[in-house]
Amino acid sequence: MSRHVFTLADLPELVRRGRITQAQSDAIIGKATTQAAQKVHKVTAQVKAEANAALETEAQDLLTRQLADLGIPSPRWDRAGDRQTFSDAGNWRFDGRLDERMIAIEIEGGTNRKSRHTSPLGYERDCTKYNEGQILGWIVLRFTYAMIRDGRAVDTVARAWEARKPVDPCAA
Repeated sequence: MSRHVFTLADLPELVRRGRITQAQSDAIIGKATTQAAQKVHKVTAQVKAEANAALETEAQDLLTRQLADLGIPSPRWDRAGDRQTFSDAGNWRFDGRLDERMIAIEIEGGTNRKSRHTSPLGYERDCTKYNEGQILGWIVLRFTYAMIRDGRAVDTVARAWEARKPVDPCAA
């Protein structure tokens, strides 16, 4: 049994010649459209995820440089290979941490569009995470990308750095 290869552009001619019915043609077009839409959705989601990760890394790097200019050590950023949870109660991680003063830094992405952070469930999960961190003694500072770019974030972290006493690891 041989298979004939054809394109979607060939379908009207195949219907005209009676090789396939109009219903078969419509089904083929529908399936091809669905498959194409699924591929586009998958690629779009992947591109968005990569762009968001690049934007977050850029924001982390900028804040790190701003803090270094003030003599504040680099936060420990939650990146692949250095994922540290702060609580045994949940698999929670802060975006960045200044462990010696228990200052947590959260970079809130997607605040101006639909995202995990702005969905009702995502927002609730973030609240739970932030509350757990506060209960454990962390000061949780939350910033948007704009706040990092315009200097409000570094000013806030610097104020928190000055206000918090270093944590004595032996006191725990």
